[in-house]
Amino acid sequence: MGDIKSSYELAMERLKDLPSDKEGLRIHRLKDQGKRLLAAMRKDSRMNVAAAFPKGPDEVHVKEGFLEALLANIVLPANEEQMKELSLIRKGFSFIVKREDSMISFFAQLEELFQYYLQNTRNAEESLKDQFTHIIRQKEQMLEKQGMRVNIDVTKLPEFIEQLRTHRREIQRRSEPVLNDLKKSLRQLVW
Repeated sequence: MGDIKSSYELAMERLKDLPSDKEGLRIHRLKDQGKRLLAAMRKDSRMNVAAAFPKGPDEVHVKEGFLEALLANIVLPANEEQMKELSLIRKGFSFIVKREDSMISFFAQLEELFQYYLQNTRNAEESLKDQFTHIIRQKEQMLEKQGMRVNIDVTKLPEFIEQLRTHRREIQRRSEPVLNDLKKSLRQLVW
């Protein structure tokens, strides 16, 4: 069983990565400023992010924070609705990449990976539904012969849900390395 930690211990854990020197702290704050820019861009889609970057030596740290926030938002989508997030991320990258043509190619690859991932997830779900539906229909017919009328929703069965989770984890396990490679190549487009 895990140890119960005091508020002080929890605060110290959060602060352990915070730099202790003034320059390190300044850089940390600048990176946080970059991360907050993405949140501001989410709230106001017409925001001119390029104008929000400070000019001079601080610019690189703010852009690094902005980049970290953008990369953290590139995750395998759970559904088609999350694919819309790509347009915001693409717009954010347009403010910090060196070559627009490379970025377009990158996002085409990213969209292809996401479509592949979603399609495989849908295929796994449909395949499992077919498998479980066949078994459940046989059980329903058997119960019907005994005078009980039952209609079982396959997607609510614990066995179905567990199998689906297993399939999704496997698809995710195969897709994550490709996603991580794409993120690394995107980072190189920025610097």
